[in-house]
Amino acid sequence: MRALFLKRRFILLLTLLSLVPSGAGGEELPLTVTADRMISDGNGVRVTAAGNVRIIRNGLTLLADTVSYDRSEETVSAQGKVSVERKGDLLRGDRVSLNFGAQEGTIFNAFLEIKQGGTRVTGEKIEKRGDKEYTVSGGTLTMCEVNPPAWRFSAAEIDIGERYASGKHVIFSVADIPVFYFPYLILPVSRERQSGLLIPRLGSSSKKGFFLEIPYYLNINPSQEATVSLDMQSKRGVGTEVDYRYLRFNGGSGSANGYLIYDTSQDQVRGMIREKHQEYFSPTLSFKTSVELATDQNFLRDYGTSSGDYNRQYLETNAFVTKNGEFWSLTPQVKYVYDLVGENNSTTLQQLPTISFTGIKRPVADPLFFSVDSDFTNFYRETGLQGQRLRVAPLLTVYASPDPLLDLTAWGGYGESAYNAYGAADNGGTLFGTATAGGAASSTLTRVYEINRGGVERLRHVLIPELSYLFVDSFVTTPPSFFDYNDKLTNQSMLTWSLTNYFTGRFRTDDGTSEYRELLYLRLSQGYDFRRTGRDLLSNVWESRQFSDMRVESRLAPLNNFTLFTDSRFNVYDVRFTSVDVASEYRIVGKALVSLGYHYAVNSWDYLEARLGVPLGNRFTLNYTGRYVVPGSTLLENLVSLEYHHQCWGIAFSYQHRTDATEFMVSLSLAGIGSYGKMNNY
Repeated sequence: MRALFLKRRFILLLTLLSLVPSGAGGEELPLTVTADRMISDGNGVRVTAAGNVRIIRNGLTLLADTVSYDRSEETVSAQGKVSVERKGDLLRGDRVSLNFGAQEGTIFNAFLEIKQGGTRVTGEKIEKRGDKEYTVSGGTLTMCEVNPPAWRFSAAEIDIGERYASGKHVIFSVADIPVFYFPYLILPVSRERQSGLLIPRLGSSSKKGFFLEIPYYLNINPSQEATVSLDMQSKRGVGTEVDYRYLRFNGGSGSANGYLIYDTSQDQVRGMIREKHQEYFSPTLSFKTSVELATDQNFLRDYGTSSGDYNRQYLETNAFVTKNGEFWSLTPQVKYVYDLVGENNSTTLQQLPTISFTGIKRPVADPLFFSVDSDFTNFYRETGLQGQRLRVAPLLTVYASPDPLLDLTAWGGYGESAYNAYGAADNGGTLFGTATAGGAASSTLTRVYEINRGGVERLRHVLIPELSYLFVDSFVTTPPSFFDYNDKLTNQSMLTWSLTNYFTGRFRTDDGTSEYRELLYLRLSQGYDFRRTGRDLLSNVWESRQFSDMRVESRLAPLNNFTLFTDSRFNVYDVRFTSVDVASEYRIVGKALVSLGYHYAVNSWDYLEARLGVPLGNRFTLNYTGRYVVPGSTLLENLVSLEYHHQCWGIAFSYQHRTDATEFMVSLSLAGIGSYGKMNNY
């Protein structure tokens, strides 16, 4: 054998030489070798390189201390600080056997980093089975980038593909402490949406007992996804939830959620379906649905978790089509209501269907405009008054501006309602006519003040005084068949004044530019009822007085991240507030939120609410939500959660107390895998 020995740094580029086998179609595939020393046999079939060896072939780079290359088999054996890099994936170990042609090999005492998903794998042995496929023996897997990792999955054997990793008898450990055991587990190894198990959540509830929810995420295709969850409860049994979401090619979208459980405490099947869908057939034709159906009236009180669910008073299902023209809109609609607080649903009024036609204001003869509002409704219920109603209400409106500072509007119309009622004492047909007329006069006054103090350059004040009158007269002496509030007799002769203020500031920014921000919105209004027939539906009080309550609406934002809202009504006769709504909000986006509110209406409600979300140091976040009824000092809801965030994982503890239930829950999130049921940061 004739040996060739080169000392010091040696660079060998072999593209057309004997070291390179023929590629497909007779083309030569390039191979680049860089080393300090190299030994080749006389035929050039075997080459041994040592010292800072680098081999590049087909986008694959191999680094090692010592490498032996066999041309006939296209195999490489490498030892000493071995690393193999291909398309971002990095393999490191003590020694490796690799086939360049098949892109297959074995590396011992190995470490694998998959760049796309941030996945890190260790193993006694890692077999590379293709471009993006590996088998790990005696290995661990984590998406945690710290060393040592804060958490990991371990198994005797782990199979890794381009998108998923799977294993049997998998142990999940936190800080080397075993926490969960999975007989079989599939995990994502890519940042792209893909199917796989999400992190379970567990807790304890006075209604559910101990519960454990295990969710599985299903990536159906780029426009469809679903989450299937197994909900195990010690007091009520095992439930299943499916949450499906999709996008449509025409801009439409939708979602469907279903939950089903055999409630062992009540010995019956219970569940609920929610659905939303919107479809756009053309720019002028659309179809929308919204479905809410439950097996029983108490389902949400037992299984609802948020304040918007467990205290619901009714469920509503809608389906409607909308067709729009240049000056008109046609909407057929079906509406079904399920009463959650009544004795049963037999007396609940259903609209099956309603067909609405609206003629949008269009010019008839300048400055005269015509519009019409009409609908036909079929009212149905199992017990009580049923029937049909047809309403048609045309309206003429005139706009004028005789002076730049004066805007005038006048309107008048007549509406007719025809009824066919049956199923109660007032059976038969009824006609109900209503005349409507009114007018308004307003002005817009503006003034700009030069400030140039404290970062404020200018202050703009807009003042809009307005005086309006509304006249409504019904041509019947007795009310018609009452189906809904469109049938309520609303005879009025009301004169209303209002004064609206806008204060807008112009501020200097740090980069020398200017920004505008509304500092204050303030509106005062009050009415004078010539007929003394008004009733305040908000406060549920009937007062036969001429002056209505004075209404005060405001929005104050002295700081960029602080806002104060108010909407209150003041009775000038009794010198008291009949309703008060006050809410303040302090928000720093992504960091903190503090919100306080007080809501009061005489004879209706009187309660406080608060929300808090603040960071405690760099890793903890505290969230709080509470609602408190002032009369009787009753706590309606109290929700406290504490979240801990680490570089690659997080955990949240939450406690919820309601008037009829308490619940404690733990939720874990892992980087690269996602979470289920994670608490929201306000």
